[in-house]
Amino acid sequence: MPQLDLTTYSSQIFWFTLCFIVLYICVSQIILPRIAEIIKNRKTIVDADLAVAKDLDEKTAEIEVVSSKLRKEATEKYQSKLDEAVKSANTQREKMIETLKNNIDENIAKSHAHLKELIAQSEAKSADAIKNITQQIEQKLTNA
Repeated sequence: MPQLDLTTYSSQIFWFTLCFIVLYICVSQIILPRIAEIIKNRKTIVDADLAVAKDLDEKTAEIEVVSSKLRKEATEKYQSKLDEAVKSANTQREKMIETLKNNIDENIAKSHAHLKELIAQSEAKSADAIKNITQQIEQKLTNA
């Protein structure tokens, strides 16, 4: 078997050592520094992204505080305007009710006055009618 031949061991050990040294130098001087630089760049980018994300979170929190404050102010303004409109509507309603009451009272007073006139006229006509009827009865009784 050629693998077990002792005469080829020295050349195999030489080429193995030579290849190992060349590969070790290539890996340690070329490949590993590039990998380390890539890892360093990635870490820098990730740290920068994390810092930006933190800043954005802080700005978002500030915006939420401002928006809730503005929302609260808008709600208060809306409520105050709504209360003012309700008060105004109530005032106008009370004025209209008072005006209607006055108009109704005037109409009632006019109606009462008109009814009194009609009653007075009716009484006067009734008195005239009674007078005429009594005169006619007297005439018929006296002429008969």
